[in-house]
Formats: sequence, C-alpha cells, structure tokens
Amino acid sequence: MSINTIKSNISLIKERVSNAAHKVGRDDSEIKIIAVTKMVGADEVIEVGNCGLTDMAENRVQLLQQKLSDKRIIKQNFTWHLIGHLQTNKVNTVLPLVSLIHSIDSIKLAKEIDKQASKLGTEVHGLMQLNISKEESKYGFYEDEIDNFLFEVEKMNYLKIDGIMTMAPHTENVEQIRNIFKKANAIFIDLSSHAVHNINMLHLSMGMSNDFEIAIEEGATLIRLGTSIFY
Repeated sequence: MSINTIKSNISLIKERVSNAAHKVGRDDSEIKIIAVTKMVGADEVIEVGNCGLTDMAENRVQLLQQKLSDKRIIKQNFTWHLIGHLQTNKVNTVLPLVSLIHSIDSIKLAKEIDKQASKLGTEVHGLMQLNISKEESKYGFYEDEIDNFLFEVEKMNYLKIDGIMTMAPHTENVEQIRNIFKKANAIFIDLSSHAVHNINMLHLSMGMSNDFEIAIEEGATLIRLGTSIFY
C-alpha cells in the first residue's frame, strides 16, 4: 500500500459514487463515504483525511482506542463511527469516542447505552442494525422485531436512533444484494413517517467495498469502505 494508491483509489471511488447516484437521479452530495480503518495505521488514516474524507470507522473498541491514542490522529478533525458489534461492557468506554454507533443490535445494548449516556448527561446517536437476510453469522434485528425495539427506545431519554444499518450477504448474486438494500430502504421510508421524540430516520448505512454502488442506487446515505480505499 502507498500514499499514491490511496489517492488514486479515493479518486476512483468518488467517481463511482457520483455515477451511481446520477444513474438513479440522486445528488452525490447526499452520500457520505466512511473510511473503515481497521487494517491500517496512522499514516494511512491521515492520508485519507488529506484526500478529503473526514469520517472514519472502526469495528472494535480496542482498535478505536489505539487509533485515538495516536497524537497525529488526535490532531485531525475526524468524525469517528463504530460499525462492529458492541458488547455491553464496552459501552461506557466507547461513548466519549464516537459520534455514531451503527450497530445497535439488541434491546439490551440499547438500554445500556441509554444508561451510560444518562451518567454522562449527553445524547448518544446510533443506528438500528437490521439482519434482513436472517443470516446466523450476522447481528441485528429481524423485520418482525423492529416494532418491539422501537417501542422500547421510545421510553429512553438519551439514546437517539438516527436511522438504519444493514449488510447484504457475501454473494455475487446482484439481485439478492439489491433486494436486501431495497427492503432496508422501504423500512427506512416507512419509519420516516413516524413521529417519535427520539427516533429520526436521518441515515441509511449500507454498502461496502463490494456492493456500495448497488446500495447507493437503493438509497444509501452512508457507505462503509475499507478494502476499496486501501488496497
């Protein structure tokens, strides 16, 4: 990996994002690229920032702590996201570090986030993770569990659900991928009409390096890219 590789990759990604958005009549300014930095060091993270991307993500709390212990990274004006499964015993550690938790995948976790946020006296923003494909290897709520989760969230004071996150199966079947994203967008649109004080559909986080163009075509506002940026 080289700095020039990162520059070239990001330039190509921006072009692909723009083309995918325009294909379905969207403005590419609606889509935010989040760089997933779990496999790279500070030099690469900083170069991503130099290329104009300021949203970074980690999938583990320990890796996030390591990144934010580096003085060079601390000096950068980055917005950090947590995109991986979050254990309840790590909630108090991660809350001061991130702006958005993409992976709220259980009522138990939501309650713990609300509890720890109340101790800090601050709102915490997160996304409801959906497992639309019902894969046992993935976390997240099934469709028939959504209403119960939102019913519980309505009782909370500090946790704010700002949208939905989902992942498509690892498959070369484009239509299967598209159907998952299409379903997530339909749920997103449906929930957007609900007026609840702490549930607001602002973000639809879906699409990774192998499928982000399909995700954009189906309504994604946040895409999470690692391999396509760094390799």
